[in-house]
Amino acid sequence: MGGTILPPIGFSELLGALFGVLIGQLLTIWWDRTKRRADERTRRQRTARAIAGELREISRDLERLDDDPDTQPDFSYPTAAYRSSIASGRFSLLDEAYQLDIAQMYERISQARDVQERFQQIRLRGDRSDREYRRQLRLQFNDYVKTLQNELPELIDRIETHSRERGGARWTVGQWSVEQLRRP
Repeated sequence: MGGTILPPIGFSELLGALFGVLIGQLLTIWWDRTKRRADERTRRQRTARAIAGELREISRDLERLDDDPDTQPDFSYPTAAYRSSIASGRFSLLDEAYQLDIAQMYERISQARDVQERFQQIRLRGDRSDREYRRQLRLQFNDYVKTLQNELPELIDRIETHSRERGGARWTVGQWSVEQLRRP
């Protein structure tokens, strides 16, 4: 016969090799899914933490505002974490109920910012006839501030609690933590 380099393979050897490949493939799929879930939990937790931190900063700034209707409200509205989470698609990792609540809160914040900007534009014109309108805008702004002051702490607590309950991956020195391995 011709010189064969490989010895003839029996059925049991072929079956053993296929079984080994199958086990290897299944373990690879399991590891990829586990890693993907852990990465998603980490992204979800980071997104929730960033948004909660941003809302906490807004809440602290609102507490410092003077509610005198004759003074100009001076307040900044950081929305970078919220806008970034939407642009990157990470906002969709949060539960739908939280997405709606957060979006509504940022809409209220946007409305307060719009009132503040109208107030500032009128004030910059320096027209004395707009004094009553400015006063009404400031009162409207104060209403937005009170609403935000009442609702922000509860929403922040809910986001942080949800983030802790859903958890994130804890990576320690190249090993999965015991807590992570127990999670489904």
